[in-house]
Amino acid sequence: MKHKIETTIGILVTSCILALFIVSSLFTPSQVEAQQTGSGWHIFHAPAANTQATITRAAQAGAVHVAECVVVRLVAGATAPTAATATINLRDGVSGMGTILAAWPISITAVAGATAEPVQICGLDVRGSLNTAMTLEYTAASGANTIQSVELVGHDRR
Repeated sequence: MKHKIETTIGILVTSCILALFIVSSLFTPSQVEAQQTGSGWHIFHAPAANTQATITRAAQAGAVHVAECVVVRLVAGATAPTAATATINLRDGVSGMGTILAAWPISITAVAGATAEPVQICGLDVRGSLNTAMTLEYTAASGANTIQSVELVGHDRR
């Protein structure tokens, strides 16, 4: 009996380690390259489960932020979430405020460990306003047992 319990615990520990490795590899910032005409930057956010992912490039005096690449991911945890559809906004301004420059939908199924098809769009030339922050964000958390990430690559044009 002791051997069976130790084997079961070993399998559970191995499964948990594998699940953590898979989730962490999904949220490692991608290797996208900024095509810079000014000062390039790359920002990334992958918060805890059931938390809104949002990143903001602060306003720079005398500069316009230019978004070149967005990468957005949504995965389910080890427990099946409720199926969810979310919207990601690229804003000319801080989180929750300012003009929406672009928006993308993303959906996840109600399956433990599910991964939504990532939104990865590069080659963009989306310009914000002079002296204004730029934000890439989910509109809200996607629900229990879901993990979001957002990544934004761009440069500043002076």
